[in-house]
Amino acid sequence: MLRFIYLFAFLFGHKFAQGQDFHFAQAIQQPFLVNPASAGHQTAQSMRLAILTRAQWANPGTTQAYQGFAVTLEWRHCISNAQHFFALGLNMQSDGSTLGGFSNRQLMPAFAYHVHLDRDWFLAAGGSIGALNYSLRGDHLRFDAQYQNGSFNPGRDDREDLDGDGRTVMDMGAGVECYNNRLGMSFGFSWLHLNQPVYSFLEEENRLGTSFIAHGTVSSNPRHKKAVAMKWLLRRQSLSGNNSQQWTLLAGPMGQQLWSKYGAAQFGLYLRCGSQPNNALTINAIVPTMTYQTREWSVSLSYDANVSGLRTRFAGGMEIWLSYNFGNFDKCINCAFGR
Repeated sequence: MLRFIYLFAFLFGHKFAQGQDFHFAQAIQQPFLVNPASAGHQTAQSMRLAILTRAQWANPGTTQAYQGFAVTLEWRHCISNAQHFFALGLNMQSDGSTLGGFSNRQLMPAFAYHVHLDRDWFLAAGGSIGALNYSLRGDHLRFDAQYQNGSFNPGRDDREDLDGDGRTVMDMGAGVECYNNRLGMSFGFSWLHLNQPVYSFLEEENRLGTSFIAHGTVSSNPRHKKAVAMKWLLRRQSLSGNNSQQWTLLAGPMGQQLWSKYGAAQFGLYLRCGSQPNNALTINAIVPTMTYQTREWSVSLSYDANVSGLRTRFAGGMEIWLSYNFGNFDKCINCAFGR
């Protein structure tokens, strides 16, 4: 019964339900997951396909597991000799648990326009609009009211007022980013759930708050055989409402070793910190990560080692990211290999 209490605290608690989002740790390395302005500039080739999977909690593949998936596709097109270009992207994400059939699904087409400023510096602005679907199978759950004298009776009234199994709503986002791939530097901001879509399994109209994200990378000698990059991603859960004081910070160094013109390995260690109203800053996870990269392919592996007080119930999560670059090489962008 305790796992159901955790699930419903997550789903229906007023201080937690107003803005829970996909929580891929590798968004710090793949910012298109959280910023539509990042579409189109992370490869020297015109197209990029990436697939990500994440398993969380103690027993992947069981009713206690929480699974996440993402697929992104990006396409870039040069429109002038001045290196201006636009990019189209498609971001598909899903996460959920077999426990109660709970799931979130998102399909977000995106558009970004990139302006070449000077000396490999670019300024990009982008937006996304799509659909968010969330669902829950209430008939798969057990409630205290269905127990009598210690025995479970599915025919008893559960006394819960669930408003259907879920719904599909429109979702919108926007972002800006300034970057220089040759120097391995970037600074970006994005706003998710701009239209504050309805998110509730109850009759009351609970809405997602607009989420704010800031992210960036600062590198030393990204074209040298050995280099170090400091990456960070700060997420404020909502700009208003109950979640306005909840935030998460993921930050840490990523070292790079080049062994050929088109071969590189990266190793890093991130810390994930967070805070809630009236609570001090806490470190809730240590995230070691490693990446193997060639000219077309890259694979990244990371693991969330949970160090918070919830680690006995919410164990760490394994995350794998596979990326493939293809299409024409163009002169829109100069990419520092191994970025």
